[in-house]
Amino acid sequence: MFELANAHNDALTRKQVANALQVSVTTVTRLIGEGQLPAFRIGRQWRVRRIDLENFMQPVPVAS
Repeated sequence: MFELANAHNDALTRKQVANALQVSVTTVTRLIGEGQLPAFRIGRQWRVRRIDLENFMQPVPVAS
């Protein structure tokens, strides 16, 4: 039960994610819908775990 409480406290709203990425909420919704950004629902609201956002923001290595 403790882990679930931590997961909820570490969950960001779409607006918080949009601010972090400096994009619109619509863009965040599209990223979630396309499966590029993992998210889950609490009631009718989408949430993104902080670790998933951090992983999403990591630079992608370029093959040389």
